[in-house]
Formats: sequence, structure tokens, C-alpha cells
Amino acid sequence: MMFNDRIKQLHEARKIPQRKLAVALDIDTASYCKIERGERRARKEHVPIIAELLQGK
Repeated sequence: MMFNDRIKQLHEARKIPQRKLAVALDIDTASYCKIERGERRARKEHVPIIAELLQGK
């Protein structure tokens, strides 16, 4: 499974809004949506932030 598919799956399963993830990454929602669609790559410093927000608790 590709990274973008996995983060989309996790954000939907955890019911975390895309805008909340975008704010945490300090990017706009449209840019985050592009990451989820695979049109843009997440920066390496974004990966740990995404992982922390989407981890199951």
C-alpha cells in the first residue's frame, strides 16, 4: 500500500479532519489533499507528525 493511500485510510478510520492534519503540518488543506491523492510528496519532516496524529490509541 502506498503512503498516500495509507494516510487517507487512517484519517478516515480515525475520523480526523484533513484540515486538522494540515494545520499540524503548517500547510493549507489543499496541499494536504494533494499529498493524500499522491499528487504531492510529504516532506520528510511531515512524516513523523502525520504518524503521531494517526497512530491508534
